[in-house]
Amino acid sequence: MSKSFYHIISIFFILLLYSACKEPGDNVHINLTEYTLSDQALIGDAIKDEVLSNPSKFPVLSEHEYPEAYNYLNVLMKTLLTTDVVKRRENYTWELIILNDDARKSVFTAPGGKIFIYSGLLKFIHTESEFMCLLAHEIYYTDSDAIINQIGSQISNVGFIFGDVVLDNPDADIDQIVCLLRDLRFSADDVRDADDFALDVLCNFQYDAFGLKDLLMEADASNELIDWINTRPIVPNRLENIMERASLCGMEEDTFEDRYQRFLQEYFP
Repeated sequence: MSKSFYHIISIFFILLLYSACKEPGDNVHINLTEYTLSDQALIGDAIKDEVLSNPSKFPVLSEHEYPEAYNYLNVLMKTLLTTDVVKRRENYTWELIILNDDARKSVFTAPGGKIFIYSGLLKFIHTESEFMCLLAHEIYYTDSDAIINQIGSQISNVGFIFGDVVLDNPDADIDQIVCLLRDLRFSADDVRDADDFALDVLCNFQYDAFGLKDLLMEADASNELIDWINTRPIVPNRLENIMERASLCGMEEDTFEDRYQRFLQEYFP
């Protein structure tokens, strides 16, 4: 038989094996065990590089030009990462990247501990405790497998893209992932779990654990479009669940509103 015949047969079996991985109704089947924590860290680095390379779409606030602003927020994030509630706190290089866009009030999270927050959301937040609750909520998505699952459910060729990243293929189509992450919607179960996780984290510190409740109520009362709320679907009895869980933390602690407002006045007036 000719070599071309064997080549065709080989391709047939590869396609057959690939199709066998799919499950009915799924765009793609991802075996999470194939992506180690090191792989996810590489994917997060690739996403960060893609964001930095596209300033027209993602206007990153320079850490070199605003080191004090980054230092303030990173100290808060590192504080949250001191608790063992965050299982992967030592597995990733956790980073917070500020996107200088006041019109967008959102934050999105990538695998490997990369969190991108818009200045519009920073300016909407009123207190340090609100920021800490929101940040802990976002940390959940990358500390768990929620972010990988959501990406996999919405991009059919994500396995190939992640594979290219892990294998250092320069043709990796990572921009698809970045665009999806910006507007990625989570399930109600994910949002509820992220709320619970955030409060479990906050209970370890002297912060008002009702900050998440306050932030949601302010968003509900506002006439502004809060993108972060729109990508976190309505969860039945969400406020009640938050208040009940927050009450288990004991007495209300400080919101550190003055400290957060000084930060805003200095860097985002």
